[in-house]
Amino acid sequence: MTKTTFRYDFRPVGQGLFASGQLYDDSECKYRWVYDCGTTSSQHLVTRELRAMKHQYFGEMRGKPTLDLVVLSHFDNDHISGIARLLAEYSIDVLLLPHVPLWQRLLAAFEEGVDTHQPEMGFFLNPTAYLRSIGGAAINRIVSVRGDGESVAPDGEAPNSNGQVEGAPWEVAMQTQLIDDSDDALLSVDGTTTGGRSQAAEQMRAGASIRVGNLWEFVPYNDVALSSRVTKSFHDHVALLCERLLAATTAIDRTAALVELKKTYDAQFGRSAIARNIISLFMYAGPIVSPRTGSPIVKVLSIADYFLGAIEWRRWLDRTACLYTGDGYLATPRQLKHLSRHFGSRRLDGVGVLQVMHHGARGNWHNGVAAKLKPAISIFSSDPNHQGFGHPHAEVLRDFLPFGPVQVDKDRRLVVYGNC
Repeated sequence: MTKTTFRYDFRPVGQGLFASGQLYDDSECKYRWVYDCGTTSSQHLVTRELRAMKHQYFGEMRGKPTLDLVVLSHFDNDHISGIARLLAEYSIDVLLLPHVPLWQRLLAAFEEGVDTHQPEMGFFLNPTAYLRSIGGAAINRIVSVRGDGESVAPDGEAPNSNGQVEGAPWEVAMQTQLIDDSDDALLSVDGTTTGGRSQAAEQMRAGASIRVGNLWEFVPYNDVALSSRVTKSFHDHVALLCERLLAATTAIDRTAALVELKKTYDAQFGRSAIARNIISLFMYAGPIVSPRTGSPIVKVLSIADYFLGAIEWRRWLDRTACLYTGDGYLATPRQLKHLSRHFGSRRLDGVGVLQVMHHGARGNWHNGVAAKLKPAISIFSSDPNHQGFGHPHAEVLRDFLPFGPVQVDKDRRLVVYGNC
């Protein structure tokens, strides 16, 4: 009988996040994914890990290898700073993004400190066009995930009575639909608007997942609710300014529209990180039939392992699924309830590996959330010595102490692998 193995890698990039994984059987790797790729520590850390990933996942393969799935949780630099390099070195079959209205993407850009003259502003104006314009990019499909509160999946999406789901063993299935992405500007390669709008974009259907045959699933969740902070007058005024922005045919007109928009946003929101992090795309990865199968082996590694060999921390984990959270918010019981309702109890009960929200920031957490999620391993991807942040915060770390906390930083990585 063929044995299928999964592997989760949380890579040492300091204050940031670069996670990857793969599924493989006795003979070869069948599916590879990346969740975020960035840091605000030295960029050489990302470069080093991209090189390491190529060797680990593709060996001596010549040419440009293909990643089956790349997920960008949100638009902060510490989560996307390595995306241009990744696109230069890898082809991508599916690139997954949170679907965020233009007005909210601009809010994220202004809070991130992106200047109206910077080329990076093009990413916030139209992420799809911007990513495709990066030199050397080879992306087969760019798919967005809605966050409108309608994408509630049935509890666990249980398999049928014979313990299998439809599809060949390694056939990849994903339900999407074409939408009129009518609030996106069309961009030229240099990031300036050309006037007009994009005609259609691909979007995952409500409650849908990416399924790898009858074995594995990836389920995204996008919580973008900011309605409590948006008045009708603000929304109407921003809509008019966005129309002006989309109609701009010169760099001068575009800049003037963005400056006016920034003034409007500053008056409404001030400067708060919540707007850019609340759009963080969560992702569940785990077996379809039962996430309580397998015998994972946890490897706690450091940079010294390049020279001294791996340090293995062997544990029996009967929960094999992983929940990636990016910089998402589980700061209130209500937010946790919505997430639980989306994924269903079967999936959340099977989560053994949790990437703790926003590097362990107190603002994304509420007391007791660790006990409700009950992971076997809680991963803090951060640089505790970073002068600007100091993540993880002490109270968050204390909350997760009974749930296998592991620090991943500039020097320490985490690898979890096992059978399913």
